[in-house]
Amino acid sequence: MPGRTRSAAGKKPARAAKRAGKESIVEIRVGPPPGKSLEMHSGKPPVPGETILELILPGDLNLKYAYSLRILGAILARIRVTAEEEGRIQSCLDEGLQNAIVWGSAGVPKKVVTVRAWLEDGAWGLTISDQGKGFGLGSLPDYESEEFPLMDRGRGIFRLIHLAGEIAYYDGGRTLLLKG
Repeated sequence: MPGRTRSAAGKKPARAAKRAGKESIVEIRVGPPPGKSLEMHSGKPPVPGETILELILPGDLNLKYAYSLRILGAILARIRVTAEEEGRIQSCLDEGLQNAIVWGSAGVPKKVVTVRAWLEDGAWGLTISDQGKGFGLGSLPDYESEEFPLMDRGRGIFRLIHLAGEIAYYDGGRTLLLKG
């Protein structure tokens, strides 16, 4: 069964901004980059590439940073990346683990998060699974709305769409697959 996709947005109209008594035009871009999308699949995720590291973590936000450094270190030990790409990997790890722990595990340490770091064709990849109830595309905010930047939810997935080369959710939203 093919996955559902929330496609990338076009640009929002420019809006006027007053600065130092002058009026200027500022273009506000809200939606995902052109050509990028978030895919949602109902089945289990594929198991791509060569596994570098697989960890089962407690759903404890206090441990997120230490685990993300361990996972990042394992990836960087296997591939060379620019400082910018290292920052993208770190941000993807941070957002992916944050969402899995906060939303999936609801911060309950007995609920676990499974992380698999992998390499495929010279690119890094992450698969992050949680024991939560999952979610659907309909529960995400409209990234093209002018209200989106002011909302208190949905920014993590929005950042992942921008940071990762590929992003997809599987298993009813309980498993995130990212590829650099």
